Amino acid sequence: MERDLAAVGKIIGVKGLKGEVKVQPLSDNFHRHKNLKRVKIISGEKELDTEVEKSTTVKGFWILKFKDVNSREEADKLRGYYIMIPKAEREELPVDHYYMDDIIGSSVFEEDGDKLGKVINIIETGSNDVYVVKSESPDLPGEILIPALKDIIKEVDLEEKKIVVNLPDGLLD
Repeated sequence: MERDLAAVGKIIGVKGLKGEVKVQPLSDNFHRHKNLKRVKIISGEKELDTEVEKSTTVKGFWILKFKDVNSREEADKLRGYYIMIPKAEREELPVDHYYMDDIIGSSVFEEDGDKLGKVINIIETGSNDVYVVKSESPDLPGEILIPALKDIIKEVDLEEKKIVVNLPDGLLD
């Protein structure tokens, strides 16, 4: 899969008989990226480059009709595929907001320069995200859960894939 692509949705089902698919948006903002024009649909090594003929929204989901998919059976074969767009085409986010795939893989350091590990996952809790950091320190085996709060996350450098944190007392105990 190309590294300059970002997943914006996942095909979770079909709708109707004419090849429409039901898509779960992969964003905290339901309306972000809903007006897609040209996309890649990817699952593992399988890939389809296609146009979006029609896009609607229903109850928190996108309903998309692709140019090359014209039956319920063809649409059902795409279940589980991800809708991908070039990262350069993603909508710009507000200050201090980040796309998950930009954060995952980042190295996490304390303000004093000690490396804690790398972000391997992000848990969405509703009130704030929590970064799951795989520890690279023998003193801290396992995973560290770091709330993504302004008081804790002091710096995010997407170019360097580096996050600097100020952990509250007791978080590593």
